[in-house]
Amino acid sequence: MTTSPKTLRLLMPQWQGGNNPTYRLGARLLAWLAPEGDAEFAEVPVAQPDGSKLPVEEGIVAKTAILGQNRTALEIIRKADPDRIVTFGGDCSVSLAPFSYLATKYAGDVAVLWIDSHVDLTSSQFYENAHGYPMRNLLGQGDAEFAAFTETPIPGNRLVYVGVGKDRMSEGSLRDIDAMGARVFDPSELTGNFAEVIDWLKACGASKLLVHFDLDVLDPEHFRAQLFNNPDGLADHFVGMATGKLTFANVIDLLGRSAEVIDIVALSITEHLPWDAENLRQALARLPILSR
Repeated sequence: MTTSPKTLRLLMPQWQGGNNPTYRLGARLLAWLAPEGDAEFAEVPVAQPDGSKLPVEEGIVAKTAILGQNRTALEIIRKADPDRIVTFGGDCSVSLAPFSYLATKYAGDVAVLWIDSHVDLTSSQFYENAHGYPMRNLLGQGDAEFAAFTETPIPGNRLVYVGVGKDRMSEGSLRDIDAMGARVFDPSELTGNFAEVIDWLKACGASKLLVHFDLDVLDPEHFRAQLFNNPDGLADHFVGMATGKLTFANVIDLLGRSAEVIDIVALSITEHLPWDAENLRQALARLPILSR
């Protein structure tokens, strides 16, 4: 008699990796909005923002807090011993613990589908926010204490990106990705049935798939709750950065077709920034009859 795979739903409202407290509310809303199920549920304790500026430690914003929260996440996951993990984040670095756990559980048999408008392959040498590092760390590279989570590094030729605009990538990034054997499918290269991605999944040599879905891969004209739609305006260093081109229908279709050819054992949904809800929350807290 076979048993059904055990799924863990993990709420990880980590916000320090993107240095933005609104990620905390975004993660909680994702978990609340998700359809109900009978999967085991766990929440990773995350330090609440108190209005103070986060420290930069060895070139990384809130390094100690982020490492500690990821270690706690990994402890929760190991105790639950799931076969599949759905993670509601939080900034992109929430994929580090669940993906590293499953990469070891299914050693040698996992591929990664990173649906994002950015490759998340940088390190503290170039960028101080940890949400730019997770895929580099899952390759066993980058900042040592983060890369150490990955006991079984994911081979570069088992990594495929969907949604990244090649015209916004540096020549160095394109060379690095080509050298490691990863694939990038620019939105302009995608056909209606995603045949090119499905063919890659069939040929990748793995039977298990880890999916990272960053909501900023969506066209900001169609999905407002993301970084580039901050109603207070964009900081100068965000101007000119790549924005998404896909729709929810695209992502749903892509994952539905992927599930027909490979077993999806992880789904991380990240970078939800519900600006209107956050502004409303703050306003309610200041109303005389509601304030403490």
